[in-house]
Amino acid sequence: MSSTPSKSSFQRRREILRAKARRRLRVETLEERRLLAVVAADGFESGNFAGGSEQWDTGSWVASGDATVRSDTSPASGSKHARLRRSTGDLQRTVDVTGLTDVRLQFSAKLISFEGSDRADVKVSGDGTNWTTLQSFVNGDDDGQYHDYDLAVPDQGNTLHVRFDAGMSGSGDYWFLDNVQVTGTQAGPPTVSISDAEA
Repeated sequence: MSSTPSKSSFQRRREILRAKARRRLRVETLEERRLLAVVAADGFESGNFAGGSEQWDTGSWVASGDATVRSDTSPASGSKHARLRRSTGDLQRTVDVTGLTDVRLQFSAKLISFEGSDRADVKVSGDGTNWTTLQSFVNGDDDGQYHDYDLAVPDQGNTLHVRFDAGMSGSGDYWFLDNVQVTGTQAGPPTVSISDAEA
């Protein structure tokens, strides 16, 4: 019975070199990660229109007409919320949304004593002049309870103007707002995977 001859050192070396030649580094750029971010938020807990966090472009809400921050009438969360009345209550603020997709406007709203043609409009704009209405509240929406809203925002460019525009007829018509925030999806850094694989 004959034995199998052992491999020469030359053969072993040649096999090692061939294996190394087959071995390669494979670099894969995986699908870009997407990160949901709260871009700007304000729950009016500062007690005025200059509070909030994150990337608001302006130092405070531009408040006009019958617009105040209140602690009565049961805020949605915390101890304060904003109140708009009459046809003059108006809140506007801008936020930087550069590089974001899937931008959304979220807020809590409560309406009391709407009648007739009373309305309350939630609007957005890219230039602060031409407005798109995302949501209109009318008579029948005024159940006196807070409800949460999550509205998709059409592309407005790098700057988003947010507006809450009251159109009610009297001082007894109330629109309360709380927990306002703008969210968006931003691209995370690409994930690079390095693996050692043989063909």
